[in-house]
Amino acid sequence: MARFVKCEQCSFRFRPGPLDNDESEQPSVAQESEIRCPRCDTVHVEPEVPPRYWRLYCAVGLAAGCLVAGGMLLSSWLAADPQLKVDAGSTATDRAASSTDPMTESGVSNEDRPEPSLPGAVSAAPQWLDTAGPFNPHDLFAPLEPERNAAPLYLDALIGFSPELAVCYPEDFREPSMSKARERSQEFVSLFRQWKANPNSVDFTTLDVCLAGYRDSFDGLTKAQRRLRCVFDSDQNLFAEQRHVNAAREAANVASLRIHLAMRDSRPTGRKVGAVETPDAVPPAVVEKCLMEMERILRLSRDLRPRGRIETQQASLAIDQTMLGVVPELVARPELTVADCDRITQLITRHRAEAMSPFVEGLRAEYLLLRTLLQDLRSGTGLLPENRLANEGDDGGPQPPVDDSVSAGYLLASKAGVDIVTARAAEIDASLGKFLAEDFEAERDTLDAIWTELFKVSSSSADIRREATSDAEKKLLTDTAFLGALSKITELADQTTWWETTLNSLHCVLAIRRWELEHTEPPPDLLTAVRRLGVSFVPVDPFGGGPLRLSFANDEAMIYSVGPDGVDDAGSKVVTLFAPDAKGDIVFRIPYHAGSPTGQLKNAPGTAPAGF
Repeated sequence: MARFVKCEQCSFRFRPGPLDNDESEQPSVAQESEIRCPRCDTVHVEPEVPPRYWRLYCAVGLAAGCLVAGGMLLSSWLAADPQLKVDAGSTATDRAASSTDPMTESGVSNEDRPEPSLPGAVSAAPQWLDTAGPFNPHDLFAPLEPERNAAPLYLDALIGFSPELAVCYPEDFREPSMSKARERSQEFVSLFRQWKANPNSVDFTTLDVCLAGYRDSFDGLTKAQRRLRCVFDSDQNLFAEQRHVNAAREAANVASLRIHLAMRDSRPTGRKVGAVETPDAVPPAVVEKCLMEMERILRLSRDLRPRGRIETQQASLAIDQTMLGVVPELVARPELTVADCDRITQLITRHRAEAMSPFVEGLRAEYLLLRTLLQDLRSGTGLLPENRLANEGDDGGPQPPVDDSVSAGYLLASKAGVDIVTARAAEIDASLGKFLAEDFEAERDTLDAIWTELFKVSSSSADIRREATSDAEKKLLTDTAFLGALSKITELADQTTWWETTLNSLHCVLAIRRWELEHTEPPPDLLTAVRRLGVSFVPVDPFGGGPLRLSFANDEAMIYSVGPDGVDDAGSKVVTLFAPDAKGDIVFRIPYHAGSPTGQLKNAPGTAPAGF
């Protein structure tokens, strides 16, 4: 049945169809195409009919719009720095102090700022470099897409810690944008020295305001670390300054004070040994904030190592010592839980797993530096200008360059740190004056032979590695004309061993603390405690070759290594700072009150440890 329609002219409702008085049996074409009102004979026009499923289409479109908007909000939330959530309760003074970016204080927006880079940056292997040496040097320059490299973002953030990195930007972007950062850095250095001398003498309000000024710089570090890889393209000249390394060390010092302030401001609650943990027993943001600071700086330390020379590796190890040195103090806090011990253990384990070997990476970069030096002296390509000896002054600024008449021998003797620079410089200049092409080839062959032996022992025990590096330095002095004493490979080997000892010892410290939180009696031996961490043997003492040692005395648990001298002093003589000829043990102490045991515990028998 046909539906009714309404005439727009007279509002008469009728059913379309043939007229009753129509005499023709077949309707005409016009009648088939037109519908006329029976009353006023007005042509009826059908309105446009919407699609059959228009409601469904509208619902689908609305749902799609909601999904897109939700995805954008989620992406924005995930990209936000978690540090902002932790600092949400910061004071108004903190927020005001951190509201300015050092590079935008002069009114330059981030979009207008060029991408920073280190002066003299080298991103590709030189054409003269061959692959016949102890390793393929071209591996150091494996291609890395700029958008995946965290180094430029790091430089942008590290400028807030060291204004000397302003040289990474063109001159138009350096001043006066760095004046505020320079003032803050000078203030922090003064406060940090005061803190190191006597923490109680520091005005904590002043310190808190000073540290708050670095918040944007820490946010920049977090932004850089969203990129998974990092390589700093630095100058391959032996005398080039590593300004980004100095800035990274400053960032570690700032982070260490932020951690100490966080622990000082917390309100720890007492906890009985063996008591069941409750969710409200721990101040909510203290451990999380400390671990966040540690993880960020340890990641920065790891990112310094690729293609880093020996000085860079030493700085990375020093940064690790600064951060890892906080662990015993954090572990000793009474509000620590078993879950916190596990989190710290995971942090240390991940750091070691993801960090490049400082010894191996330092050897590779140092080999390239010495090869570049030989090539420069042979071809006179200008990589060793006579005024490149730029030492830092006491005020942190560069000293005026040395006189243009200074010879290459003087530069090399000064770099080597010999006692009588002038006499040694004359010897080197005399040797270089007689050098022929075959002499440079002989120097290169000697360098290749020495480095080949070093790479063979790179994964050996600490004593074998130290003996090899000591022999290598002697050969550099006796078998080469001017390469001797330029590389501190023995010092790097010792620092690497110290680093390994620290990581192994901290695992034992965490195992003992975890045991105390779960038991009312001390562990029968160190092996029993570390097995609670999932380790089947006691971590090795890299300096002694055997397992690390444990003893209890005066309500303290003590994990110790025999130290660089290899003599077991039972922790009575302690080495606190790295020194190759240090005498004493490396000791880590934490309070321990469960059962108050005394005397040294023996390590339980088991599989001989081969490392951790």
